[in-house]
Amino acid sequence: MPILNSTAGGGGSGLTVAGSVNEIQLNDGSSDLTAVTGFSHDGTTLLVPGAATFNEAGADVDFRVEGSGEANALFVQGSDGFIGIGTGAPSKLLTVSATSDDTTVLITSASANDNPARLTFQKARGTIGSPTIVQDNDFIGIFRGEGYDGAAYQRIADMRWEIDGTPGTGDMPGRIKFLVTPDGSATLATALTINNQRVLFIANSVAAPSSTPSGGGYLYVDAGELKYKGSSGTVTSLGPA
Repeated sequence: MPILNSTAGGGGSGLTVAGSVNEIQLNDGSSDLTAVTGFSHDGTTLLVPGAATFNEAGADVDFRVEGSGEANALFVQGSDGFIGIGTGAPSKLLTVSATSDDTTVLITSASANDNPARLTFQKARGTIGSPTIVQDNDFIGIFRGEGYDGAAYQRIADMRWEIDGTPGTGDMPGRIKFLVTPDGSATLATALTINNQRVLFIANSVAAPSSTPSGGGYLYVDAGELKYKGSSGTVTSLGPA
């Protein structure tokens, strides 16, 4: 689709699509739009030298960018502002979908120091503009895995960050909790917790391990008793209930 600078028609400034000739026309009604707005083009590419706003009126219209072989390389849903990558029907604030083997989100950092690439979860009560203090047991962030059971996606495991105590200025006690879904269930259950005192809690196992580990061992709790099963198959009690 060519991009043309048009002074014909005297219809006022703007970026218009001339569907009958399959072209985009830049038109200020009387003169070169490049001189008026700073826009430029080389016949195929529109260059915008500064900030650009799409749908400033907030109408319920979608915005879509296509890629090679991907109809929805970037999609902004007009009804709620949800963003889709690889999908034209995002169901969350950001939805990433792919039908290939590689659905990967990559975060890379390169700098002359020891600062890492990071993914940060933040939580406050109140609002974004006027945050208020969190409370004991509030969830701060969750990593979650889900699998499709033939009818719906079901949760299989969570890694959660939670407030573990009463927070205050310069005081933010936390814990990390790991949950898994047992066989025959669709409900998550706590498996492991590290609390704000750095104490490790291991939940009772659903059943004692029946297999013998190779190259390692099983550490588990059986009715409150801490046990270890090594590669020889021997079970050792490490602490009574």
